[in-house]
Amino acid sequence: MAEIVLAGVAKRFADGTVALHPTDVAIGDGELFILVGPSGCGKSTLLNLIAGLDEVSEGEVRIDGRVVNGVDPKDRNIAMVFQSYAIYPHLSVRENLSFPLQMARLPKDQIAARVARAAEILELGPLLDRRPASLSGGQRQRVAMGRAIVREPAAFLLDEPLSNLDARLRVQMRAEIARLQRELRTTMVYVTHDQTEAMTLGDRIAVLRAGRVQQIGTPRELYERPRNVFVATFIGEPPMNVVPGTVRNGRLVLPFGELALSPAQRQRIGDRVDVLAGIRPEHWSHAASPAGGADSGTAFDATVELVEWLGADLYVHFSAVAAGARFPLIARVDPALAVARGSRIALCVDPARLNLFDSRTEESLSETQPARLD
Repeated sequence: MAEIVLAGVAKRFADGTVALHPTDVAIGDGELFILVGPSGCGKSTLLNLIAGLDEVSEGEVRIDGRVVNGVDPKDRNIAMVFQSYAIYPHLSVRENLSFPLQMARLPKDQIAARVARAAEILELGPLLDRRPASLSGGQRQRVAMGRAIVREPAAFLLDEPLSNLDARLRVQMRAEIARLQRELRTTMVYVTHDQTEAMTLGDRIAVLRAGRVQQIGTPRELYERPRNVFVATFIGEPPMNVVPGTVRNGRLVLPFGELALSPAQRQRIGDRVDVLAGIRPEHWSHAASPAGGADSGTAFDATVELVEWLGADLYVHFSAVAAGARFPLIARVDPALAVARGSRIALCVDPARLNLFDSRTEESLSETQPARLD
């Protein structure tokens, strides 16, 4: 296992483009650490800097206490798994697994033992004599993982390894990777653009945007206490509803009605007049009538625009209109509720469940936010 530390690490290209602003991250021994964000946010760049596939412009990369700036990838004791399977089509599964060990000139008995162990962990035993062309996508990805495992590295670096798989296989392989990480207890740094993948796999997650780390935390911390509007809307599916609000006489005026703010909320808002209010879809509740929930939250009589029934979940899409602007909203309601497109539904929200953000900076107004990292 290995601790990986990035101290002020940045990446700038010759034309002046900044791919990664100075970043400080500490990844613990045996941690499954996720780098997530939209395309072009810098997550793969950060992974390549750890791997040594790209040169650091400033700062230090330390693996297990050793500064590895300028150290060749092969000498960093890490193994990478890429989006493409990167396995040799003309070799059998056994030969693919043993190839990196043969290149390292390990004794044959050690090679056989490591291949057997990797095959057992990944349930590849019956496939060892088959060629990649006869394997499914999930099996090929397990072979790619096996090639990394046999090296017994200090850390695994995975760059969107499941992107080529269909939805069902991705779910299966997520479970495989989580089980594998627990068994090996090896540090893993995993890049993905899929926030669901990040939330289900990671011990901790770093959310990146435009080359900057926005927040690092556990999945629960990111979901319940997002540091800014970007994290709030990126983490969670469906995303958090965010609407503008105006504070008047201790009440928050939103496009769908007014909510009474608690003393603690009023103190955090201070003298701000304009704020942004974030509401998770599940924080809406169905009111028996438009007058329901008068004290805990103003009821809003909405016209249903779209219904997504997923069996265990029912998502209702509707809109609020204020000052000529339309704000699309999503609520998760009881799946047994009889609701159809064009029907009316009474909803309310508990103001205690609101996430409040500064309307100018889009930073959270919660007093429990972690310190900034940049």
